Amino acid sequence: MNLDIEVESSEKNRTDSWLSWIWPLRIGNWVATLVWITVLGILLCTLAANVHPWFELATHFSFHALWLSGIALGLSLLHRIVWGRKTNGGTPSRFSMFAPKRVRGGTHFVAFIVFLWIVSPWQWLPSSARSKEGPRNGDESIRVLSWNVWLRNQSAKEVMSLIRESDADLVALYEVNPELASRMEELRDSYAESSWTPEWDSGSIVILSRIPGTAFAKNNLANVGMKAVEIDIPAWNGKKACRFLALHTKSPTPRHPSRTRDRDRQLADVASWAVKQTEPAAVLGDFNVTPFSPTFRQLLIDGKLQDTRHGFGNHASWPLALGDFGIPIDHVLINSGFQTRLREVVRPSPGSDHSPIFVELGF
Repeated sequence: MNLDIEVESSEKNRTDSWLSWIWPLRIGNWVATLVWITVLGILLCTLAANVHPWFELATHFSFHALWLSGIALGLSLLHRIVWGRKTNGGTPSRFSMFAPKRVRGGTHFVAFIVFLWIVSPWQWLPSSARSKEGPRNGDESIRVLSWNVWLRNQSAKEVMSLIRESDADLVALYEVNPELASRMEELRDSYAESSWTPEWDSGSIVILSRIPGTAFAKNNLANVGMKAVEIDIPAWNGKKACRFLALHTKSPTPRHPSRTRDRDRQLADVASWAVKQTEPAAVLGDFNVTPFSPTFRQLLIDGKLQDTRHGFGNHASWPLALGDFGIPIDHVLINSGFQTRLREVVRPSPGSDHSPIFVELGF
């Protein structure tokens, strides 16, 4: 009897050993391990985001980590319920690297809860946005297009066409190269008021307004060498006067943590500007930060601002090639004087790696 058990155990071990070398199973195990390491890394960096700018960079991938952890958690539960029972805890339980399956499953569960709270996808539901109430009067709104056109954009004709088709009252463009800026004269018939703020290292900010009497002023946020543009729009056609701040912050990189600190100082100044406004006001532009960063959440709190994405979706805007699986770094934030009637990510985006953001704001 004991001999039979030993033979059966020996045969089972040989089978398990042979199965462990089947390449689909080994590849699946490597993929599962890679996903676990990725999710764990993003989770730890997110929890330490305020410690160093390097860690803060990981927070921008919270949306992707939510998907990864959710899928991994679902597959882990499915494996445990279906395959685990069929094999009676046999071979599959041995396919683990660097950490037992229970540890990996626990990690995915914790990560899923943390990233679910950070991303808060329920805020994208239409019922969560008071913007869905619709305008009180059809004419009480202003249409705004905000777009990083990219410094190397060579599609001037297509850019002009997109601006015209948007039918926006106010257009804010960032990283405008001199060639593209010179073509803006073609839009003079539609946009009588304009401002051009050159920046040598990252192109220019160009503002176009079809509202007579629009005034512009430069604002050197945090004195880091990248000027923002304050836009004062007077009352017109029975609509209220309002203010905008168009900006392009420094882009953070792992090699230059100081750029992240400069960006944070710029956004702190944005909050200071916003909280002082008594009229309907909005800040817009390429913030180089996602809503998943503590820096962004602090901006909303300090500036008493609302994210216009709420009620409309995640609205990833960069890089264009990834579409909806990119990251949302181009924003329009509003104070309590505005309501978001419509928000869209415009695609395709000719000549640029950013998607334009179009909003209709009601008073």
